[in-house]
Amino acid sequence: ANALLDEMGLEWSADKKHRLFPTSKTPMVIAFDFVETETPKLAITELVAEYWRNVGIEIQYKSITRNLLNQKILANQEMMSLWHGGSMTDILFLREPKFLTPRNGDESTWGVLWGLWYNTGGQQGLEPPELIKELYRALDDYNRTDSNESAAIVLRAQAEHIWNIGTVGEAPHPLWVRKNLKNVEPQGFWVWDALWTEPFFPEQWYIES
Repeated sequence: ANALLDEMGLEWSADKKHRLFPTSKTPMVIAFDFVETETPKLAITELVAEYWRNVGIEIQYKSITRNLLNQKILANQEMMSLWHGGSMTDILFLREPKFLTPRNGDESTWGVLWGLWYNTGGQQGLEPPELIKELYRALDDYNRTDSNESAAIVLRAQAEHIWNIGTVGEAPHPLWVRKNLKNVEPQGFWVWDALWTEPFFPEQWYIES
Protein backbone atom coordinates (compact mmCIF):
# COMPACT_ATOMS: atom_id res chain seq x y z
CA ALA A 1 0.00 0.00 0.00
CA ASN A 2 2.82 2.39 0.84
CA ALA A 3 4.46 1.70 -2.52
CA LEU A 4 1.23 2.53 -4.36
CA LEU A 5 0.80 5.77 -2.43
CA ASP A 6 4.42 6.67 -3.16
CA GLU A 7 3.77 5.99 -6.85
CA MET A 8 0.77 8.35 -6.71
CA GLY A 9 3.06 11.08 -5.41
CA LEU A 10 1.51 11.37 -1.94
CA GLU A 11 4.43 12.69 0.08
CA TRP A 12 4.98 12.27 3.81
CA SER A 13 4.89 15.11 6.33
CA ALA A 14 8.18 16.11 7.93
CA ASP A 15 7.38 14.09 11.07
CA LYS A 16 6.45 11.02 8.94
CA LYS A 17 3.06 10.87 10.64
CA HIS A 18 0.76 11.78 7.75
CA ARG A 19 0.67 11.68 3.99
CA LEU A 20 0.04 15.09 2.42
CA PHE A 21 -2.79 16.11 0.11
CA PRO A 22 -1.18 16.67 -3.32
CA THR A 23 -2.45 20.23 -3.87
CA SER A 24 -2.67 21.83 -0.43
CA LYS A 25 0.25 19.86 1.05
CA THR A 26 -1.72 19.63 4.30
CA PRO A 27 -1.85 16.39 6.34
CA MET A 28 -4.35 13.80 5.12
CA VAL A 29 -6.81 13.95 8.00
CA ILE A 30 -10.30 12.95 6.86
CA ALA A 31 -13.49 13.68 8.79
CA PHE A 32 -15.49 10.50 8.29
CA ASP A 33 -19.15 10.40 9.33
CA PHE A 34 -21.31 7.30 9.16
CA VAL A 35 -24.79 6.10 10.11
CA GLU A 36 -24.99 3.11 12.42
CA THR A 37 -28.26 1.68 11.05
CA GLU A 38 -29.35 -1.42 9.11
CA THR A 39 -25.84 -2.89 9.24
CA PRO A 40 -23.08 -2.51 11.86
CA LYS A 41 -20.50 -0.01 10.63
CA LEU A 42 -18.42 0.94 13.65
CA ALA A 43 -16.31 -2.23 13.69
CA ILE A 44 -15.30 -2.00 10.03
CA THR A 45 -14.63 1.74 10.39
CA GLU A 46 -12.27 1.03 13.29
CA LEU A 47 -10.42 -1.55 11.18
CA VAL A 48 -10.12 0.78 8.19
CA ALA A 49 -8.93 3.63 10.41
CA GLU A 50 -6.18 1.41 11.84
CA TYR A 51 -5.05 0.13 8.44
CA TRP A 52 -4.99 3.60 6.90
CA ARG A 53 -3.19 5.13 9.88
CA ASN A 54 -0.32 2.74 9.19
CA VAL A 55 0.13 4.26 5.71
CA GLY A 56 -0.21 7.88 6.82
CA ILE A 57 -3.94 8.60 6.38
CA GLU A 58 -5.88 9.58 9.50
CA ILE A 59 -9.64 9.06 9.72
CA GLN A 60 -11.52 10.99 12.40
CA TYR A 61 -14.79 9.09 12.45
CA LYS A 62 -18.11 9.87 14.09
CA SER A 63 -21.57 8.29 14.12
CA ILE A 64 -24.31 10.77 13.17
CA THR A 65 -27.97 10.62 12.11
CA ARG A 66 -28.92 9.76 8.56
CA ASN A 67 -30.70 13.10 8.08
CA LEU A 68 -27.55 15.00 9.04
CA LEU A 69 -25.34 12.83 6.84
CA ASN A 70 -27.60 13.37 3.83
CA GLN A 71 -27.63 17.14 4.43
CA LYS A 72 -23.83 17.24 4.64
CA ILE A 73 -23.42 15.12 1.50
CA LEU A 74 -25.85 17.22 -0.55
CA ALA A 75 -24.09 20.39 0.67
CA ASN A 76 -20.78 18.87 -0.49
CA GLN A 77 -19.43 19.00 3.07
CA GLU A 78 -18.70 15.29 3.52
CA MET A 79 -15.30 14.18 2.23
CA MET A 80 -15.86 10.48 2.81
CA SER A 81 -18.44 8.17 4.33
CA LEU A 82 -19.52 4.54 4.50
CA TRP A 83 -22.61 2.68 3.34
CA HIS A 84 -23.59 -0.94 3.16
CA GLY A 85 -23.69 -1.33 -0.61
CA GLY A 86 -27.39 -1.52 -1.39
CA SER A 87 -28.43 -0.85 -5.02
CA MET A 88 -25.56 -2.96 -6.37
CA THR A 89 -27.33 -6.15 -7.48
CA ASP A 90 -28.77 -6.89 -10.93
CA ILE A 91 -32.20 -5.81 -9.67
CA LEU A 92 -31.23 -2.14 -9.50
CA PHE A 93 -28.02 -2.15 -11.54
CA LEU A 94 -27.72 1.28 -13.19
CA ARG A 95 -31.31 2.12 -12.29
CA GLU A 96 -30.02 3.66 -9.07
CA PRO A 97 -26.27 3.87 -9.77
CA LYS A 98 -25.22 6.13 -6.90
CA PHE A 99 -22.05 4.14 -6.24
CA LEU A 100 -21.11 3.78 -9.93
CA THR A 101 -21.76 7.28 -11.28
CA PRO A 102 -22.04 10.60 -9.41
CA ARG A 103 -25.76 11.29 -9.25
CA ASN A 104 -27.55 12.80 -6.29
CA GLY A 105 -25.49 12.28 -3.16
CA ASP A 106 -27.80 10.36 -0.84
CA GLU A 107 -25.52 7.73 0.74
CA SER A 108 -22.71 8.28 -1.79
CA THR A 109 -20.25 11.14 -1.25
CA TRP A 110 -18.36 11.17 -4.54
CA GLY A 111 -18.80 13.81 -7.23
CA VAL A 112 -21.74 15.57 -5.57
CA LEU A 113 -21.31 18.77 -7.61
CA TRP A 114 -20.87 16.74 -10.81
CA GLY A 115 -24.15 14.99 -9.99
CA LEU A 116 -25.85 18.34 -9.49
CA TRP A 117 -24.52 19.45 -12.90
CA TYR A 118 -25.92 16.29 -14.50
CA ASN A 119 -29.31 16.46 -12.76
CA THR A 120 -29.84 20.15 -13.65
CA GLY A 121 -28.64 19.92 -17.24
CA GLY A 122 -25.57 21.99 -16.47
CA GLN A 123 -27.44 24.83 -14.73
CA GLN A 124 -25.92 24.15 -11.31
CA GLY A 125 -23.00 22.29 -9.83
CA LEU A 126 -19.62 21.75 -11.44
CA GLU A 127 -18.98 20.54 -14.98
CA PRO A 128 -17.19 17.17 -14.74
CA PRO A 129 -14.21 16.00 -16.80
CA GLU A 130 -14.78 14.04 -20.00
CA LEU A 131 -14.23 10.71 -18.24
CA ILE A 132 -17.25 11.34 -16.00
CA LYS A 133 -19.33 12.66 -18.90
CA GLU A 134 -18.67 9.33 -20.64
CA LEU A 135 -20.17 7.57 -17.62
CA TYR A 136 -23.27 9.76 -17.84
CA ARG A 137 -23.63 9.04 -21.56
CA ALA A 138 -23.30 5.31 -20.90
CA LEU A 139 -25.87 5.54 -18.11
CA ASP A 140 -28.36 7.42 -20.30
CA ASP A 141 -27.88 4.91 -23.12
CA TYR A 142 -28.33 1.97 -20.75
CA ASN A 143 -31.59 3.36 -19.41
CA ARG A 144 -32.88 3.77 -22.97
CA THR A 145 -31.68 0.48 -24.43
CA ASP A 146 -30.50 -1.93 -21.65
CA SER A 147 -27.28 -2.09 -23.66
CA ASN A 148 -24.69 -4.53 -22.30
CA GLU A 149 -21.96 -2.42 -23.92
CA SER A 150 -23.03 0.69 -22.00
CA ALA A 151 -23.21 -1.26 -18.74
CA ALA A 152 -19.71 -2.59 -19.38
CA ILE A 153 -18.35 0.97 -19.72
CA VAL A 154 -19.60 1.82 -16.23
CA LEU A 155 -18.31 -1.40 -14.66
CA ARG A 156 -14.95 -1.09 -16.40
CA ALA A 157 -14.54 2.46 -15.07
CA GLN A 158 -15.28 1.32 -11.51
CA ALA A 159 -12.76 -1.54 -11.82
CA GLU A 160 -10.09 0.78 -13.23
CA HIS A 161 -10.58 3.83 -11.02
CA ILE A 162 -12.17 2.39 -7.83
CA TRP A 163 -14.57 5.30 -7.41
CA ASN A 164 -15.92 3.57 -4.31
CA ILE A 165 -13.96 1.06 -2.24
CA GLY A 166 -15.76 -2.20 -1.56
CA THR A 167 -14.86 -4.22 1.53
CA VAL A 168 -16.80 -7.49 1.84
CA GLY A 169 -19.24 -8.94 -0.68
CA GLU A 170 -22.05 -11.41 0.00
CA ALA A 171 -21.31 -11.52 3.73
CA PRO A 172 -23.53 -13.98 5.64
CA HIS A 173 -26.52 -12.43 7.38
CA PRO A 174 -28.16 -14.98 9.70
CA LEU A 175 -31.83 -14.66 10.57
CA TRP A 176 -33.64 -16.38 13.41
CA VAL A 177 -36.99 -17.94 12.52
CA ARG A 178 -39.32 -19.50 15.09
CA LYS A 179 -39.92 -23.20 14.63
CA ASN A 180 -43.65 -22.72 14.17
CA LEU A 181 -43.23 -20.11 11.39
CA LYS A 182 -43.54 -22.19 8.22
CA ASN A 183 -42.99 -21.83 4.47
CA VAL A 184 -39.90 -19.63 4.97
CA GLU A 185 -37.09 -19.99 2.43
CA PRO A 186 -33.87 -21.20 4.11
CA GLN A 187 -31.57 -19.03 1.94
CA GLY A 188 -31.68 -15.78 -0.02
CA PHE A 189 -30.25 -12.29 -0.47
CA TRP A 190 -30.70 -9.71 2.29
CA VAL A 191 -30.55 -6.44 0.34
CA TRP A 192 -32.47 -3.20 -0.03
CA ASP A 193 -32.62 -3.83 -3.78
CA ALA A 194 -35.15 -6.61 -3.21
CA LEU A 195 -36.89 -4.87 -0.30
CA TRP A 196 -35.41 -7.40 2.13
CA THR A 197 -38.02 -10.18 2.48
CA GLU A 198 -40.26 -9.31 -0.48
CA PRO A 199 -38.84 -11.97 -2.90
CA PHE A 200 -39.69 -14.65 -0.35
CA PHE A 201 -43.41 -13.83 -0.28
CA PRO A 202 -43.97 -13.29 3.45
CA GLU A 203 -47.71 -13.20 2.74
CA GLN A 204 -47.38 -16.99 2.24
CA TRP A 205 -45.75 -17.62 5.60
CA TYR A 206 -47.98 -19.09 8.27
CA ILE A 207 -47.82 -19.95 11.95
CA GLU A 208 -48.39 -23.58 12.81
CA SER A 209 -50.48 -23.87 15.94
